[in-house]
Amino acid sequence: MLFRSMEACSDKQKPVAVGAQALVKTMYEDVSPWSGGFVLPLLKASLVSTAKPDTKAVACELVTSFAGKFPESTALEIEWLVHPLSILMNDIKAPVKAAAKVAMTAVAACSGNKDLEKFGGAIVRSLEAVKNVPDCVEELAGCIFVQNVEAPVLAVTTPVLQRGLNERNEEIKRKCCVIVDNMCKLVEDPKDVAPLMPRLQPLVAKVK
Repeated sequence: MLFRSMEACSDKQKPVAVGAQALVKTMYEDVSPWSGGFVLPLLKASLVSTAKPDTKAVACELVTSFAGKFPESTALEIEWLVHPLSILMNDIKAPVKAAAKVAMTAVAACSGNKDLEKFGGAIVRSLEAVKNVPDCVEELAGCIFVQNVEAPVLAVTTPVLQRGLNERNEEIKRKCCVIVDNMCKLVEDPKDVAPLMPRLQPLVAKVK
């Protein structure tokens, strides 16, 4: 039912689209606080680049709303949410880009790590455009990690570090390596970092 309702959000008939949008928003208003593992993945098909514009925008709005109300539940879904949202932040449709950026900002704020709180903007900017990566890495390098680093933090910072490690500037690459090293020292449970290290290790190994 949800999939069809999300598709109907982009219906050519305005009353149908408006009704569908109101319906799905009502459905997500009534979900329980710890339902993120079920209700957020239901939006995956609506967050892909090939979905229709209004459907993508509504899906982003639903993510934003859920993240604002239930950050702890959203934190468990950050690992997969960052990728589709970062793609939609570069969508050809301005409303989709705007909605995706707001959603990414809300998701980044759900990491649960106080040390990273003031760097959410830098993370979002780095995912918004490659040209922003060097400045964002510089800013992130100023983050002093004290609190234990858990999976949500790694999930939200790994895409930034990946982009930084792909930069031509050797200094930026080295700063990314320092950030990775500092975070890994504060990982208490190896299972938190295991899914993400394969994405970083090959890039770190290339840095001279």
